[in-house]
Amino acid sequence: MPGLVASIVMQLHCGLVVARHTSLPARGLEIARQLAGGGRPTDIAEALHLSVRMVGAHRSRILERLELSSLAALMRYRLEHGLLA
Repeated sequence: MPGLVASIVMQLHCGLVVARHTSLPARGLEIARQLAGGGRPTDIAEALHLSVRMVGAHRSRILERLELSSLAALMRYRLEHGLLA
């Protein structure tokens, strides 16, 4: 297992592995950052002039694109990849 971790770190360092969040559009990335930071969908919708339903749709697409299963996983992803709001 340590060899696998070292291999992944080396690939990331050399730019061979692209983080999944780079495929998100700017609006999706902003919503992902706010959700992962603990933002409530109603507050995010108000701040970005969207409907709560639209924030929910973005949330679903973000989790799908990042291959995550929950907001907790999104929060963990945020910490691991330095996506600070």
